[in-house]
Amino acid sequence: MTGPVARSLQWYRKQGYFAYSVSRWVPQALKTIDFAGWGDIIAYSPQLRVIEACQATTTDHQAARVTKILSLESAQAWVKAGGQIVVHGWKKGGPRGQRKLWMLTVTPVGFKGEA
Repeated sequence: MTGPVARSLQWYRKQGYFAYSVSRWVPQALKTIDFAGWGDIIAYSPQLRVIEACQATTTDHQAARVTKILSLESAQAWVKAGGQIVVHGWKKGGPRGQRKLWMLTVTPVGFKGEA
């Protein structure tokens, strides 16, 4: 498995969510275009009655992604429509002298005045 998006997809599916990558590679531009300018994954759980969009990154870049999402009108509209937004931050860690494992930090993104 490679990259934060693949790790987050696996994490969601282990939690029982339906999860799909919604970013796409544009070869002419040599870059990836995210859903609504900020989302890598759409995940939903009928049992939990949750639908959320996720930006997956490394822990070092997590705060910058939250700041970017908070500035976007498309993200505010997603939340107003009933969706949730989270940023997954991945890093390797663990006790000294032992094998390092991927660890996840989940940061919910909320907007002021949210109901």
